[in-house]
Amino acid sequence: MDRQQTLDEFETTELLGAVDDVDNIRGMLADGEHLEPPKLREDLMKLHGLAMRVCNEGTDERSELFELAIEVEDEVEDIRDAANRILDVVRQLTEADFEEEEEDLDEEIIG
Repeated sequence: MDRQQTLDEFETTELLGAVDDVDNIRGMLADGEHLEPPKLREDLMKLHGLAMRVCNEGTDERSELFELAIEVEDEVEDIRDAANRILDVVRQLTEADFEEEEEDLDEEIIG
């Protein structure tokens, strides 16, 4: 498929979906109303404190540790998934350029 065909078939509305994903990530990583740190940062700090107590001091807070770890994992996976969707959309455009360059290179080698 050549560059023009790729561009002709590109759904520009997918870029608006990428903007929505950025907005969702911003919501997860942005500072709070009064410049409070993002919830994810606070959760990671709390997870560190729990891990220190459970792993180093032997306290019995394992269930709280695991519950918070699962919550953090879910949020980070949401961020990763959104970032991957953004990358997939943008990559459609960058790959169109690389495909054209490869075709030009192939023609130079053959020609």
